[in-house]
Amino acid sequence: MGRPGRQMEPHEVHLALQRHPGPQAEIRLGGWRQPRLRGLVYKNRLPATLRPLQGRIVGYFYDEPETQGDWGSDVPMLIAERKLDLAKLLVGYKFKLVGEEQTAAFQTYLNIFADSWGRTMYGGMSRWCKDHKVFSMGHFMEHNDCIFSRTMSGGNMMQLQKYSDMGGMDLVCRQVYPGERKMGVYQMPKIVSSISHTYNKVDDIAFCEIYGGYGQKLTYPDMKWLVDWHQVRGVNLLIPHSFNPRAPYDHDFPPYFFNGGFEPRWPLYRVWADYTSRLSLMLSGGKHICPIAFLHVGQSVHSGKFIRPEELTSTIQDALYDCDWLNYDAFENDAVLTGRDLELHKEKYQVLVVPPVETVPYAFLAKAKEFFDRGGAVIGYGFLPTRSATLGKTSADIGLLNKAIWGEAGNNPGTGVCNKNGKGGKSHFLPEKPSVAELSQVLAKDAGITPALQVLEGDTGNWLHVLHREKSESDVFLVCNQNTNAVVRKFKFRANVKGVPEIWDAMRNEINSVPYQRNGGSVEFELSLEPQESVLIVFQLDDRKRPARFSAASVPVQVIAVTRDNAPVAADAQPDVGRKPTKSPVKSDVFLGKCEVPASLDLAKLRVCIELDELVPEAAARLTVNGRDAGGFIGRPFRLDISKQLQPGLNAIRIAPFAPKSARLAVYPY
Repeated sequence: MGRPGRQMEPHEVHLALQRHPGPQAEIRLGGWRQPRLRGLVYKNRLPATLRPLQGRIVGYFYDEPETQGDWGSDVPMLIAERKLDLAKLLVGYKFKLVGEEQTAAFQTYLNIFADSWGRTMYGGMSRWCKDHKVFSMGHFMEHNDCIFSRTMSGGNMMQLQKYSDMGGMDLVCRQVYPGERKMGVYQMPKIVSSISHTYNKVDDIAFCEIYGGYGQKLTYPDMKWLVDWHQVRGVNLLIPHSFNPRAPYDHDFPPYFFNGGFEPRWPLYRVWADYTSRLSLMLSGGKHICPIAFLHVGQSVHSGKFIRPEELTSTIQDALYDCDWLNYDAFENDAVLTGRDLELHKEKYQVLVVPPVETVPYAFLAKAKEFFDRGGAVIGYGFLPTRSATLGKTSADIGLLNKAIWGEAGNNPGTGVCNKNGKGGKSHFLPEKPSVAELSQVLAKDAGITPALQVLEGDTGNWLHVLHREKSESDVFLVCNQNTNAVVRKFKFRANVKGVPEIWDAMRNEINSVPYQRNGGSVEFELSLEPQESVLIVFQLDDRKRPARFSAASVPVQVIAVTRDNAPVAADAQPDVGRKPTKSPVKSDVFLGKCEVPASLDLAKLRVCIELDELVPEAAARLTVNGRDAGGFIGRPFRLDISKQLQPGLNAIRIAPFAPKSARLAVYPY
């Protein structure tokens, strides 16, 4: 995500795979040059096999290949490897077998077909890339129901992309805007990050080719909301769809961030890129912390009735829990049952959700029973499976497993405990669409699984979402207030972690403290968030005495007026070259101001912030002070610490591309 035409500065972070510092180079978070006190100063090290490629291309990207077919001899090869009857599977696929084997034969063939497709094509690309010490990355045509299309993605997109070096998607053609929950795409980032988590991809990197087809009407606040929407679901590498020097004549109509110099919002691109890069660095590597394994419907969508998984997984997230989507094969082959936990590579889950599908593999449900028997929490919802997707197993076998897990209550959805055992195992069978309160009751009160970050006070509006990772012995939470209405929301949180909470503002490049109270293994603190505001909460093992985070109660000790030197201006001129170029829908009005800083102010011992009134038409700004870049922000609060750029006496301030109604300097004590 580097910016064209600029050299990488030592303090900047760019996570695009084609650009890496040296293997021993220290990566600092865009000016967050904190001392190394058991803290989060990381070294970005490529895997040893890739270090010879420093400064060179380290990855190949594929985009919506849409390649279909039966993959030659690989399907019968896989059938032979699994010691199955090719003739029976082909009859079950093309025609119909007598009895219950029809369903199992049909779904077995679909699974083998998808594995053949993935192993041959995407696995083949990945093997070539590995042999040449580069990454294989890209995405399928995964929009809406394409994730289940047997011609677009072999019937199960996750089953194919597990053979790449990371999960990948794109966001195109105005699919989602702030505040929308379109079921076909709303949880797509979670599917993509789950591929990286559950198949143990390097540093859990998952990416999105973002903003394609959104056009010039896409605002920077929209872009910021969509970044948070991805990052809080685990997608931590965002690649803008196009940065096209031919704009506006590219009929693929991406947003023209530069547009030959005729896009007045171009200064905001650096603000977006710095913010996105800081989040990406903080939210990759380390360890993802997630309590719930949600079994993906997979090929079961093609063998009987099913309920789409997005509805319940959205409710899980609204309840401040996280979940990974697991393919049947990842659960059956790689998951290890350890006491009451389910371990899968670096992941550790305490709850298993069985999908509402008519047909499931017998081995999956048998392992779910074993997890329950060992003391695990198993949740079904909507309806339970009734048919076997495994040759040699019948619906009666599936029924016996259902009864062993859910008892006689398996046909009556509710929030009570269906079954329990002496090891602590509990099962629940929820309605198809449980509320946030109902789900929280089942998870927290019955299963004893509370969110690592709980909201004790405050209205989330079901739009406050949390991602949890561990890095360098510290717990890191991304907290996104994705509410779009103009209300500041005040929350009281409880975190069940060690350490002292610091608030890292990736937009404004600040690290601040908040008052907190510790009670045994938990800590409580209050935090106010503006609409669409997001913060990182980092728990340091040492109290580093950071300056306090600004709040409504913060009162400046002095206010200095900033006067405007230039008059408001009209829209930037854009020449008509005869082919109906895409013109920006906004007008720029650059603010050129000045202010006088008294020599008596000790800028080394004070925090001096510029505070702006309304910004229109977009709530975003980039600032320079005395010709030096001071950063910027997208969204509220309209405040930026510019202490390091100020000087005693006269100061020149430039605010672009939109002018505030007024501006002032507010002086606060450290």
